[in-house]
Amino acid sequence: MNQMPKITIGLPVYNGEKTIAKALTHLLNQTYQNFEIIISDNASTDKTQAEVEKFTDERISYFKQSENLGSTGNFNYVLRKASGEFFMWHSHDDWIDTDYLEKCIKKFMDNEDLSLVTGQAKYYDGDQFIRLGERTQFDQNSACDRVKSYYTVVTDNGVFYGVMRLAHISKIEIRNVLSGDWMIIAALAYAGKIIHFDETFINRALGGTSRSYANIIKSLKLSPLYHYFPYAIVSVDAGLEVFRCQIYDDLSFIRKTVFACEICWTINYRIFKRRALKVLKRLMPGKLS
Repeated sequence: MNQMPKITIGLPVYNGEKTIAKALTHLLNQTYQNFEIIISDNASTDKTQAEVEKFTDERISYFKQSENLGSTGNFNYVLRKASGEFFMWHSHDDWIDTDYLEKCIKKFMDNEDLSLVTGQAKYYDGDQFIRLGERTQFDQNSACDRVKSYYTVVTDNGVFYGVMRLAHISKIEIRNVLSGDWMIIAALAYAGKIIHFDETFINRALGGTSRSYANIIKSLKLSPLYHYFPYAIVSVDAGLEVFRCQIYDDLSFIRKTVFACEICWTINYRIFKRRALKVLKRLMPGKLS
């Protein structure tokens, strides 16, 4: 493997004039410098373009869409433009520590079995630190076990903004469904191991579209059924993805069927367990920690 492999950073944006300069400044100040930044401006109506044009670094490529592609289409656009050996998505209102790329690439250099590497996510509301993100370590030898372990714990899914192998992510379609990002990471977990480390941080802004499921459903223009049965539909979509995504093509039809059922069960069981615990806490306050 090239000791200084190129990373493509895909930055989809819509009306990001207030935050994109900070995101770009942190990217350009990275200790690891072999990267390109692909910006897809999703027909913004603010001064996003003017903010980007203040940066003259030749590694930045800016594309202004003539019409809004939708969130999913915009994320797909930057991925299709990628030319690096590695890829990462970056939100216009997030920022990463200056050693983030260097430390992620070092993990790949040390282990060829990896599909994705992520630092620790920190979540902010404005300038106020709110909480740390979930820990996402899926390094079992069994590909199916990695996927099921992921679906057992995923919530905020900050791992979506980790560094991943382009050879893997290019085989995965981004679907315009609720929790489509979950299905992407699950497929990457099947393709290789995912590791998390605490030595560097991706700093994420809470708010906007991702603040609630209602916002996401509206943004993706999904069926009203998602409001009433979000996790049931997510579990079915996640199971069907085993048949739709080429990452899983080494499985026989029977094994795919069994695996899809296991995924559906994993997601629904965790939701049932969580809701049952909430009911018990209300019934027996102070008894359950």
